Amino acid sequence: MNEEDIQSAQKITAFDCNEKKHELENLAIKILNNISNKGAFTAQISMGLTQGVSLEVRKQQIETLEFNCDKGLTITVFEGL
Repeated sequence: MNEEDIQSAQKITAFDCNEKKHELENLAIKILNNISNKGAFTAQISMGLTQGVSLEVRKQQIETLEFNCDKGLTITVFEGL
């Protein structure tokens, strides 16, 4: 693996998930507002955001380079009496 390959991999790992984070935050606010308007007593939202890079090298050559950015959302709603 040469210096150029390493720099290419570093650029990919520098991916910024802040945009995805803001998308999830905005979605959570919309959901909470909607749930509240429908009479929910209490609601809980759990969000997750994961990013990663997998790099496989064989005989000093990049064989596989994979990138992932996953997001998840869990909602728990408690209705009032």
